[in-house]
Amino acid sequence: DLGRAIVESPYLDVNPLNYRFSDTRGFSVVLTRAGVPRLERQFAAFVPFLRRVLQAEANAWYLNPLLVGAGASVERHCDLSLRSYTRPFNPPFPYRVDVLYVDVPADMQGGHLAWFGKNGVRLGSVQPSSNLLVTFDGRLAHEVEPVQESSGERVSLVLEQYRLPWYFRRRIPTYRIQSAVRFERFMEEAMGDDPLNAPADDPPSPCT
Repeated sequence: DLGRAIVESPYLDVNPLNYRFSDTRGFSVVLTRAGVPRLERQFAAFVPFLRRVLQAEANAWYLNPLLVGAGASVERHCDLSLRSYTRPFNPPFPYRVDVLYVDVPADMQGGHLAWFGKNGVRLGSVQPSSNLLVTFDGRLAHEVEPVQESSGERVSLVLEQYRLPWYFRRRIPTYRIQSAVRFERFMEEAMGDDPLNAPADDPPSPCT
C-alpha cells in the first residue's frame, strides 16, 4: 500500500531537490508539528512509517518519497533541505535521518547508501532491501552510489528530522508540498492552453 501510494501519487515527477538528485523522481513535504495531522490525512499510507520514526523532540521535518532507477545516483551531500526557508542563514543539520526502503527490485545491482566522515573517509555502506529501515546522524555526508542494473525503480521514503530554534522554526511552513508537477500545472493554468505560450522547458519548483 505504501509503495503504491508513492508511485501513484499525483505529485510524483522530477525530484524537486537540487541537481544532485537530477536523475531521480519524487516530491517533498515540508512541515512542522502542527502539520502532522494534515500529512496523515492526505497520505494515510505513510502513517505506520511516521508513527514508527517521528521523534517527540523534533519540531520540523522534510519528507521526500524518492525513486531511483537504473543509471541513477545521488551525489555526496549533507542533508540541509530546509535551507531555502532560512536563507541567508543555514539552519542546523537534521539531527536524525530515517530512510525506509519500501520496494527494492530483486535484480537491482548497485545503489548502495554510503556515509563519509572528515576528509572524505568512507565510514560504511548499506545495501538497500525491501522493508529495511536505516537511521543515521544527519550531520554525515552520504551518497547513493550508481544503480548499475535494475528492472524497475527503487521506492523509498526519506525523512529529515530537525530541532530548530524558534527564530528558524517560525520561517518553516506548517505544511507545504513541493512538486515539479504542481509547478507545471500552475504554468499551464497561467499561460492558458495554447502550447505556443508554454515555455519549452518548464523548470521544477524552487530547489532546496
